[in-house]
Amino acid sequence: MNRNTSVVKISLIFFLMSMLHGGVVAQMKTLLEEEYYTLLPLHSPVLQTKNPAALALARIYKHGNVQLGYAYTNGNFKPSLNGSNKRKYYLNADQFFVLNKSVFRGSFTYANEKEKGIHYSNMADPYRHLPYLFVDSVAAKDHAVRETYMLQSEWASRISDKISIGAAINYKAGLAAQAHDPRAQNTIARFNVKPGLMLKLNRIQLGGDMFYRYYNQEIDLITVKTNSVHTIYSLTGLGTFSTHTAATFSRLYKKHIWGGHLQLLAANNIFTGGASASIETVKDGRKESGATWSAIKSGSRLKGYTYHIGDVLTLQNEQRIHQIRLQGKIRQAIGTEILQTLEASEKNDTYNWLTYSEQDKYEYINYRAALSYQMVRLQSHNKMQYQWYFKTELNGIEENYYIPNSQLSFSNLITTVNYRRIFNMGHDKMELGASFLCNKNLTKEINLASDNVITQNIIYPDYQYNVSDFWGAGFGFCYFLQPASGKMPTYLKCDYSYRRSASGYFKGQGNSGINLGVGLVL
Repeated sequence: MNRNTSVVKISLIFFLMSMLHGGVVAQMKTLLEEEYYTLLPLHSPVLQTKNPAALALARIYKHGNVQLGYAYTNGNFKPSLNGSNKRKYYLNADQFFVLNKSVFRGSFTYANEKEKGIHYSNMADPYRHLPYLFVDSVAAKDHAVRETYMLQSEWASRISDKISIGAAINYKAGLAAQAHDPRAQNTIARFNVKPGLMLKLNRIQLGGDMFYRYYNQEIDLITVKTNSVHTIYSLTGLGTFSTHTAATFSRLYKKHIWGGHLQLLAANNIFTGGASASIETVKDGRKESGATWSAIKSGSRLKGYTYHIGDVLTLQNEQRIHQIRLQGKIRQAIGTEILQTLEASEKNDTYNWLTYSEQDKYEYINYRAALSYQMVRLQSHNKMQYQWYFKTELNGIEENYYIPNSQLSFSNLITTVNYRRIFNMGHDKMELGASFLCNKNLTKEINLASDNVITQNIIYPDYQYNVSDFWGAGFGFCYFLQPASGKMPTYLKCDYSYRRSASGYFKGQGNSGINLGVGLVL
């Protein structure tokens, strides 16, 4: 982890130097407005295909942004394994480069986060739609500290009037540690790579891309207090689990995802479809009451398949842009439990976990359907006067555990409305925004085979959170200062959001968040 962190820091130094150099020597001294990032996928809808080759077909200008920010959230309307208080400091840098017929984009993000009031969880990201969680019996731990680095680069080039190619690479590394026994240290790595191709055929364009993603999380748990052990729960879904009492423990998650997308562009319409497959394994390093990778227990495996389709219609003239978007997605995953026992080797004094059987016992289904509409009123090509955005989404989840027989399901309708308005003030400008969110539960059902410490503290509270009706509101402010000397403009932004439950177990409880940022437009 230290070596990875050093590589990321060195890369950041060169990346920021190149961004600042580009901003100083740029021929265009006037401000490319911040809403450029909002208008770019509207002026060039091909970017919404997420095909890396589409970058070469868009109206890209030399543009960049650096932002330093602070985010804070607080409240008890939350899932059971999340903390009640979270503070985060972050740095984000993003830059477009244009060279002949090629476009490059690079970005870097660093975040330092402290989360308080965590219950039971020893994982840095316990809500990845994975039943095989790793928890303990300690509630209201002191706090956890997380540090993450992310590097992302995209490239696209037009090799002819009809062919464009591109590629995107993303790498993220993270380290999380808890400051209360049992102390879990999480080392996380994510890697994504996606090549793409787009062809122009008379009045239509065809596109295709493939991707591969790798996820790795290693957890090392230790107990500092002498002569002290803790009960560790290895969850398998809907309240079923196995226990292990120890002072130390090790766990390793590995996930592979691969898939692809196809795109068809005709006139003002873009149709997309795609599919992916995934497999995640869970390995424990343990022997009796201690942590050791000399005896690896492969206790579970999760295989999943995802299918999605989408359609984007964009209509625009000199003054307005209208865009309608339809999306549909379904994901299914099957969890397999691997029954093993620890046995001594006859040849030497070692122990190994031997597999006796494998059983498919868990099923997860998630379906989503969404309709969104946005309208932008333009002052000029790259200057926005105001924006309306509306989205309604149906989200449903079903979970089944076969033996013992347990079920859980719910569906929600989520409606979102956003409004942004730009006020020009000479060389400067001010942006104001407001949003409203409403979540309405449509169906809900839960039937668990047993009642135990996991169902009482995790399964039922999370279910009550997911089926709660709630509403939310947000307000945003951003002020851009353009120096009269023509130097790089700066900006200050502030966003506030609030959510409040209106039904069920969490009725009357809420949470709030604030995000402050200061930035430089390159």
